[in-house]
Amino acid sequence: MAIFMLYEGITGEHAVAEQSGFIKLDSTGWGMVRGNSSVPPALRSRNEPSITEVTCTKATDGSSIALLIEGLTGRFDRTVTINFMRQGTGTVLTYLSYKLFDCGISSFHQNGPGDGAPMESFSLNFTAIEVTHTVFQDDFTGVPSNVFYSIPDAQ
Repeated sequence: MAIFMLYEGITGEHAVAEQSGFIKLDSTGWGMVRGNSSVPPALRSRNEPSITEVTCTKATDGSSIALLIEGLTGRFDRTVTINFMRQGTGTVLTYLSYKLFDCGISSFHQNGPGDGAPMESFSLNFTAIEVTHTVFQDDFTGVPSNVFYSIPDAQ
């Protein structure tokens, strides 16, 4: 299993299923939290969820300078897709995908040991996210389910 990112305007070093330009990620994560106080349900007010930025880690590669430039210039108008992939029969299958809209890099960090390859981590800020998950059967067929959430619209 692997994680690959397509970042609009940046060409990555990897090709997947005959499509090139992917950036290989080592890890990624995001989340949401809804702050509700500990009061009886009838007294609770509905709070909007707080959506975290997507954090990514990867090895330094040919896309690193372009990603750093994105962070330094403060562009937040990109579409970014992150695909979690697994092997199928003769192809790779995306079983989980995040599509981020009006996205940009809000933080970028690089570090590494003296005797190893440097790594980097960065955070992606966005205004909307679409999450698609597909549960595959033994014959590699599956039906995707998805959710779209717009942060400014809170829906």
